[in-house]
Amino acid sequence: MKRAYAGGLAAAGLALTVGIAAALAQGGGGVILNAVEAEQVPGEPLFDVTAFVTVVDAEGQPLTGLSADDFALSEDGEAVASLEVGPARQGASIVLVLDTSGSMAAQGKMEAVQEAATGFVRSLAPEDRIAIVSFNQQIDILQEFSQDHTAAASIAQLVGEEPGAGTCLYDAAYKAVVLTTTAPLDRRAVILLTDGVDELPDAPEVACSTHTLDEVLALASGGTTRSPIYTIGVGSDVNEQELRRIAEVTGGTALVAPTADEIADLFEMVGQQLKSQYALRYQSTATSGEQHSLAVTVSIDGTPAVAQREFLLPEPVVLTVAGLADGDVLDEPVTVEVTVSGGIGVEQVVFVVDGVTIGELTAPPFSVSLNQADLNLQPGSHVLAVRTVLADGQALSQDVRFTIPVLPEEEPVVATPQPTPAPTVAQVVQENAVPLAAGGAALLVVAVVFAVLSARNRPVSKVVGGAASYVGAEDMTGELVIAEVLALLTVRRSQALLPGQPFDIGEPVVTLGHAATNLIVVPDPPVSRFHAEIRREDARFRVYDLDSEEGTFVNGARVGPEGQDLGDGDELALGPRTTFIFNLMSIVGDEPETPALGIRPDEIWAGDLDDDEAEG
Repeated sequence: MKRAYAGGLAAAGLALTVGIAAALAQGGGGVILNAVEAEQVPGEPLFDVTAFVTVVDAEGQPLTGLSADDFALSEDGEAVASLEVGPARQGASIVLVLDTSGSMAAQGKMEAVQEAATGFVRSLAPEDRIAIVSFNQQIDILQEFSQDHTAAASIAQLVGEEPGAGTCLYDAAYKAVVLTTTAPLDRRAVILLTDGVDELPDAPEVACSTHTLDEVLALASGGTTRSPIYTIGVGSDVNEQELRRIAEVTGGTALVAPTADEIADLFEMVGQQLKSQYALRYQSTATSGEQHSLAVTVSIDGTPAVAQREFLLPEPVVLTVAGLADGDVLDEPVTVEVTVSGGIGVEQVVFVVDGVTIGELTAPPFSVSLNQADLNLQPGSHVLAVRTVLADGQALSQDVRFTIPVLPEEEPVVATPQPTPAPTVAQVVQENAVPLAAGGAALLVVAVVFAVLSARNRPVSKVVGGAASYVGAEDMTGELVIAEVLALLTVRRSQALLPGQPFDIGEPVVTLGHAATNLIVVPDPPVSRFHAEIRREDARFRVYDLDSEEGTFVNGARVGPEGQDLGDGDELALGPRTTFIFNLMSIVGDEPETPALGIRPDEIWAGDLDDDEAEG
């Protein structure tokens, strides 16, 4: 029934402190009533109540293998007749809170915490969820709740102290308890490690936190936001009495390690306790909206140990999520708003999409915009989790599943100008005439080009200067009539767009990024909201980076603030994962064709045209 720990916890000099939450039996064992969860049976004046219980020996090691005959439960002094007892099988939601104040750099404490926390995360069951918070004078959520234990272990390994920083212990604990409200109403726990007390570095007598210890205890033990806090104190500067109070009031365990060498053993002990919890289930007919008392008695080697805790049977309140229904297909931005019936005030509403918090509100209206582009949502199924904390401490939650559709592949859109009356040869000659002695051959080219376009009744426009990449004469001084110039971007590689998907570059300025207001929306996470823009400058196209985080590249070279010309066949990259191929196109009729690039006027001969076109 007992599990042995590496190194021998008792021999290592570890201190296990348990208070009123775990009354010790004469043989040295104890029972900890970690938390009580109650949920109304739909349509019935009944509540399903689950009490999570840990039974330990004198060294804090969990006792397993107990049966229903070893437990007795009473509600408000009345024995519960029908009681189900079994292991707590559902996954736990755990917030790991690590002190990174300046004092953690001493005596190898930070290195020991990194190793111990990493090992703890790797020991979790696959169904367990883990979040990580670091704190000094600043509270940072390093990871929201996730079952990606590999990523969490990497984060824990990289946590480091902040030289000269203070210890906002109460604010960190309060933030962690609030974070647990974003997790399912199953087993929840906060593991709080510190080597000091709540203080500023240069003024130890001044509290670092804005929240008080009493506020932390009220939040963690009241209503349905209950979250047991397991405290781990390291070194001689911690306030053992305060850490013990936090644990016993909330339903956790208080552990103290005199030196950094024992930190790993403490994490192992907490992990074993969490894995060895019992779930005691029964149905209650007590009055809702009131506090009730629950007492559990466990027989340990024939000797009873008792623990007691107050709990609340919730009022029948209803959480309503408007704007998005389960199973909706999200093909345009929507506003999701949360209301709670029953006249109970709302303290906080947290919106989470696929495990990432997108909104945390403490005042109405409790609404958030759900936008595919802004949230980088890929096609497929997604979950919006709404977590609400009420004024009386209750926590309500609702999950809404929705789908982002796969957009059909779009055909390239090329605007075809309306036909205009073709100019006469005389008009073309007059507009483009140069002295025959200076360029008689050039005049012949102008006439030939016009003849081809005029015979086919194709629209024309003027391009000044004859850029090298287009049909033009380097030695001409006038204007040359050629076809209108467009361009095309074709997706080569992307995690958000379909390979081969074309985008027309026909506007004077085309913006690219993951915000929905861009002309080309690229919902790939490394792409910035407004990443780059392509400008049509006279007869050329030029790309400019819009101060993006991941950069814009042409043929592998990063685009500087002055921009970069785009040529036919160039590769345009937005960050590391999205690339396009840029192609020049020209309208020469109903269908776009690739222009004759780099052709000199003296390379065009009337003999290359058919007889009818030559005669025209």
